[in-house]
Amino acid sequence: MPLYDYRCRECDSVFEVKLTLEEKGQGVTPSCPQCKSTKVVQAFSPVGYIRQRSLSRDDICGQGCGGCPMH
Repeated sequence: MPLYDYRCRECDSVFEVKLTLEEKGQGVTPSCPQCKSTKVVQAFSPVGYIRQRSLSRDDICGQGCGGCPMH
């Protein structure tokens, strides 16, 4: 499930929300966890990923990746 970053227009906090593609397509608007306002905008940030705890660095990029910043 994708993570989306949002910024609250009321208290200026930035938070992440997991939304399904269906929810995102329907325009579901989250509320701020800090002040509960629904005056939020999506904040665009560098791409991230959720890593399962059971995966190692080698599972993600392989041992022979050569120069990978993870090694």
